[in-house]
Amino acid sequence: MKPTTHFVGVCCIVSVLSASCALSQVGVHANRAFLEETDPALAGAAMPAIIKIVEIAQRTYPDDRGFRVSLASMYMLYANAFMEGEAFYLMDSDYDRARDLQTRAGQLYRRAATLLEPLLLARSPGLLQAEINIYNPDDGQAARQQRLIGAFKPTDIDILYYFAAANLAGFALNPMDFESAQRLPLAILLLRQAMALNPDYNGGMVRELAVTAYASLPETMGGNRPEAEGLAAAILADDTIPASAGFHVGYALTFCVVANDYALYASHLQEAIALSADTEFPSLLNRLAARKAAWLLANADRYFDLPPTNQENTGDY
Repeated sequence: MKPTTHFVGVCCIVSVLSASCALSQVGVHANRAFLEETDPALAGAAMPAIIKIVEIAQRTYPDDRGFRVSLASMYMLYANAFMEGEAFYLMDSDYDRARDLQTRAGQLYRRAATLLEPLLLARSPGLLQAEINIYNPDDGQAARQQRLIGAFKPTDIDILYYFAAANLAGFALNPMDFESAQRLPLAILLLRQAMALNPDYNGGMVRELAVTAYASLPETMGGNRPEAEGLAAAILADDTIPASAGFHVGYALTFCVVANDYALYASHLQEAIALSADTEFPSLLNRLAARKAAWLLANADRYFDLPPTNQENTGDY
């Protein structure tokens, strides 16, 4: 499966040095080279320096939309893949280190959301102060909320996605955090608008986020398990835009564990691992998802009551 270009931030490296759009294509190639890196350790080591360069660009050109979106996306990538992702493996062996990584990830998620707020307000000035009722709004509330998001167009889908994803990720890390909980209804509202505009955006990442959100949250907070199940089935049946390796990992945890279906769980995790082996279209994100899939297979007894013979031998992770 060909990887999508989820993060456009590396193009800022060239732009900040030259302030010339003529060189932006060089940055596009640099970005692609980063996302096609199959060595997660190398990518993780390089990411902080790249982020700092893009921060300089964003501060130099604070009104530039592209720098804001680029930097927000890079915060999201580093927080999810190299902080929260690493914490997942440390919860048993080094809990304090894992919690520190999760806290730092939460801070980056908040930075990403804050960075995008001016772009949201430029489209919908009253959006951040509005009272959002996601669960069973009356006709008047529904109309007001539709007016708030009606100004967002398909060209705004990147800011809708990253703002929603940042707030949802922050809430998932710490549901007791007041700021994250307060922004959750807005995150769901903007995710719904992104779904209405283009669920297939950037390789289907909007619809994959929607599955996770709708399946994980209670109905009173914007969740909708039946809708999530239907959307997940549609994604799995779509040969035009195949599901990502990360989606298969999420499906295994979100649906297969709940259904106590070990065979389906193993099947989705093995599919995630297979996607990471695609040498024609190498993908950092698929490689990271495959690592988690291998761990979940090797530790399936945490989720299922299995005899020892059912443990998968998946090699290193």
